[in-house]
Amino acid sequence: MAQMLAGFKSNMVGYDPSMHASDSTWQRWQVKPLGLRELLEQSDAVCVQLNYFSRYHGLLGERFLPFCSRIR
Repeated sequence: MAQMLAGFKSNMVGYDPSMHASDSTWQRWQVKPLGLRELLEQSDAVCVQLNYFSRYHGLLGERFLPFCSRIR
């Protein structure tokens, strides 16, 4: 994915609650791991893909949505 977006000078960032930031997978995918709040603050677009587990219920609710970047 990062290679496809290189022409747009995009930076790929990601968050995975089940994967540590030092996991080598991030480097292999060419994705910079961030905390959820940082990701929402810095991203122009977000794609959410996660299994429907009760532990993720409300993950992107009132607590984090106010941190989404806004067009100014």
